[in-house]
Amino acid sequence: MLLQYDHSINKYRQRFFEEKFGHLHLKTPDAVLLVRVNDAKTIKMAQIINEFPFHKSHVTRAVDRLFELNYLNKTPDPNDLRGYILEITPAGEKIAEEVKKGLNEWNELLNEPLNQEELDSVARIREKIYNHLKKYFEEDLPDEKNL
Repeated sequence: MLLQYDHSINKYRQRFFEEKFGHLHLKTPDAVLLVRVNDAKTIKMAQIINEFPFHKSHVTRAVDRLFELNYLNKTPDPNDLRGYILEITPAGEKIAEEVKKGLNEWNELLNEPLNQEELDSVARIREKIYNHLKKYFEEDLPDEKNL
């Protein structure tokens, strides 16, 4: 049953991330968000909220945790006083690089048993499922070049 595999893969991913990032006291959303801010160096919090598959409140809590750890600076957005600008700190850059390395190791572990043809098939299947779900939930499909 496919759901059984999905659930088991998620458990293994969580276990892998706990082993890689547990000593950093980061939850998975924190780690992924930190890497995204590091890639941008400076980004609007509203953009992060729109990009991430987590509820707005989860993103807010993750940002607050990263701010408390001194990995991010959070300042009011001068163009929208309801929003914030996020900026990576030097300490955050260091941790983000470690997290990015761990995320890459996870992807390599997942891809290891597959040949290129299988990887291409999986990518096409996931894209089809994603586009189907976007249509089902009546959301605009993004440009393919942005995926």
